[in-house]
Amino acid sequence: MHFAIPESDPWKMNEEIDLLKWLELSDVKNRGFSGRTWIPLCSSEYDGRVGEFGWAGHRKDYESIETAVCFLSCRDQLQNSGWNSINKNGNDAAWANDTLYLAPGTLRNDDEEIIGFYPVLRKGFDTGEKTEWVLSQEIEFALGLLRRGDIWVRPEEDYVEVVRLHRDSDGIPVRVEMRAEHLRDFLCARKATLLMTGFRVRDAVENTLDHIPWDEDQHIDFDSGEWDGTKRQILEGGMPVGSTTAVFHMWRESVDPSDDVPLMLHPTEETAARSSERIVRHDGNRLECACGKIWWKQWIEPAARSCRVAGDWPEPTVPFFVDNQGGEKLSGQKLSDYQGWLWFRPEIIRELLQHEGGFLKWHTGSTGSVGPAENRALHFGTNKLGLINVLGYKMAQLPEWTQRLWSGFSVVPEGGLSEELHASQNLADPAHTIPPEVMLYTNLIAVEQAMQETTGVSLYAHPCEEKAFYRSIHRFYDHSFSEVCTLAKLLKKMVIERLKRESVNRLLGSQLPNTPEKLGEIKRLEKWLNAHGEDGRSITGPLVGINDLRQGDAHNGESTARKALQIFGIPSTDDNYQQMNICVLGSVAWSLGWITKTILDKGPLP
Repeated sequence: MHFAIPESDPWKMNEEIDLLKWLELSDVKNRGFSGRTWIPLCSSEYDGRVGEFGWAGHRKDYESIETAVCFLSCRDQLQNSGWNSINKNGNDAAWANDTLYLAPGTLRNDDEEIIGFYPVLRKGFDTGEKTEWVLSQEIEFALGLLRRGDIWVRPEEDYVEVVRLHRDSDGIPVRVEMRAEHLRDFLCARKATLLMTGFRVRDAVENTLDHIPWDEDQHIDFDSGEWDGTKRQILEGGMPVGSTTAVFHMWRESVDPSDDVPLMLHPTEETAARSSERIVRHDGNRLECACGKIWWKQWIEPAARSCRVAGDWPEPTVPFFVDNQGGEKLSGQKLSDYQGWLWFRPEIIRELLQHEGGFLKWHTGSTGSVGPAENRALHFGTNKLGLINVLGYKMAQLPEWTQRLWSGFSVVPEGGLSEELHASQNLADPAHTIPPEVMLYTNLIAVEQAMQETTGVSLYAHPCEEKAFYRSIHRFYDHSFSEVCTLAKLLKKMVIERLKRESVNRLLGSQLPNTPEKLGEIKRLEKWLNAHGEDGRSITGPLVGINDLRQGDAHNGESTARKALQIFGIPSTDDNYQQMNICVLGSVAWSLGWITKTILDKGPLP
């Protein structure tokens, strides 16, 4: 493997580099991993390589790291082990004989007793496929990791990256590293520690290396390893000075290729063996090569507690407002014991839905379940001021990282408890209201099905996925009028821009030749409705309204866009943005419902 080194790399700047210090590898000797965020589990990579060995200007910097999970009860058996004894040669495979079976990746002592395992396995084949590196299934399953390409994430923790695999420019794996807090969590639960071992070599070739003062081989032992330094004369091309090569040529003349069945004799029976030999003495321009090698090891200790694997979470300290007088806040066990509700700004809904697993499901007109993931969702309701209510003790049951998302939007109680949440949680008599978001999605599906049943073609260019719909189309774009316009833009993409013109033309039937080419899809629907005796202008009005309203976050400004509110029966001076969104969503749902009914009852024009 050869890597191009940027011109800014230190050994390309001879006037600035301390080649001696580089070869002494003091930066590696003093390097610690216990305080790092990411811990290498396995590596075999060049930090740089320039030129070919045996030629002036050559530089190489290569490191191999091998780690092993060692059971604490067996730690003493590995105290004297280093990279030479831990490093694996070749690919991992199972091993068995008549009495013993060893699974791939097991670490065993001289008595074949298992004392640990390797966190990274090398999977290779004899048929030419590239070797792949695989994370131990024990780690993957213990921490609940999901592999995505070369990254392992933890869905239970908001899809945080836990393990990542790096490759070189040829796609060959060169390093696997793991987030330290998750590694140490696993080690605690497994009652184990991680033995890290490494070998690094750096060498340089020049016409002369007089400034490297190594007249004899160097060796230094230090607390966590050892270092060797050597300087040798070599010939251009890489052979040692004064070296020779013996060339031995051997052949046989006992096989007669004209025989019908030629046979090759066993060497002990061979009578016509022939051989020759010669010595080649190497010579040429002399260069100097200096090389520094270091072997090191470190221990990564387990955490004091295992939160993720063993569930030993500390008591959360995230505070939430619980009264409107002194602004008292509760957290941890006190919040678990609290039987009241909490209040939040409605922006919390959008914050939760921005996360990869964001989940929103509606139950009634103003209640539902919401969270950064489905299994982290809380039953919520909106009160008369549009604030969000959830039960305090239910909040206390969430992981701390989820509580922190909610905490940033906590406010003192105001506007009372959500009436529909009260009906559900206290009166056991849930409201029978339907949220406009659900009506809109239901009618989007219904109009598509009606079109398919009536004409055999799709009205929309691509299907509407339910979870994605509810994550993006909702009433909580309510912080400003500009956000209302943002919702209108999303509605336009969902309801209008997906319309297929050829499908709308199918509805027009014989009226299509009389339809101007420049007429848009909404106007074509209006013409079709009018031809059936319906009030097309009124029915398609909400679709026109969202098309006009969405321009409020573009260049036309708020004052122009507010005029579009009149289409929905909303005063242009209104500032109840959440209620404004509810009205817009309901109006669009009504429009689609009427179009669906007309398709089913009257169909395309003849």
